[in-house]
Amino acid sequence: MTKWNSIILPLLPTFKALLDHRSAVRAGEDLGLTQSAVSKQLAKLRDCFGDELFTRTSSGLQPTERAIQLAPKVIALLEDADGLFRESPFDPARLTGNAVIATTDEIRAQLTVGMLRHVTEHAPNMRLTLIPLEQDYSQRRLENGTVDLVISVNWHAPDHLQQRRLISDRFVCLMGNGHPLARGALTGADFAAAHHIMVAPLGHEWGVVDVALEQKGLKRFVRLSIPDFLQVSPELLGDDFVISLPHRVALEIAKRGGVTIRELPVEAPAIDYYLFWHQRYRNSRRTIWLRDAVTRAFQ
Repeated sequence: MTKWNSIILPLLPTFKALLDHRSAVRAGEDLGLTQSAVSKQLAKLRDCFGDELFTRTSSGLQPTERAIQLAPKVIALLEDADGLFRESPFDPARLTGNAVIATTDEIRAQLTVGMLRHVTEHAPNMRLTLIPLEQDYSQRRLENGTVDLVISVNWHAPDHLQQRRLISDRFVCLMGNGHPLARGALTGADFAAAHHIMVAPLGHEWGVVDVALEQKGLKRFVRLSIPDFLQVSPELLGDDFVISLPHRVALEIAKRGGVTIRELPVEAPAIDYYLFWHQRYRNSRRTIWLRDAVTRAFQ
């Protein structure tokens, strides 16, 4: 207990800052400490836990497996300590640090302007970072506390992640105005026989459109798969390719002209986008404020 009280507990904010910033310099700036002081505290943490905890790489300090295992417990302890003062009025203007949101490019395009304005107005001392969604829907980063929120289509999230539905959309197909399918009746067979471009942010080779086609005994040929919607343009589609994408995204691309939006000739499920966070932050006023800010940005 003596070692816990006198050494480890005061060092936990340094552990969390290193986890957040992956840099002794930036962690020190966040904590109001010098780089030397942070390095000394990291040395004490390494001694206490018998592990390197953070290793230096070309992309900054990276947590070891032991640090990743410790992260949820450390964050929970700090949240509990913060809870001692939760009766005081909450003022987002006093928020500092870095709020990290992982999501896909089309959501970032819709979210960035509204969130930037809201954070600038209400939490001027907070940094906002939007990053790409990872293969595991950034579940690992939610669990180790390096991501605050995830926005993605619904998936089978584990029970320790909580969620809120944000918006719903539907798939449509987009093609150049000169494409043979841009006019006239559009059948499922004609659609399946076209040459397709597919957006697969997580690298999947199939999606809900393929499932919808399969239910009709049809299969499409995907000529090109790309990781994000930012690459989709009238020039890419030309008059040879079709692409299936959310209606909101199709409307933005159509503003440039030269393309036609058509309803899918097969029945695909709606696209529901959800906000995810770790349950340990369910009562965190900082995270509650961030969740509400994201919801307002979409509304």
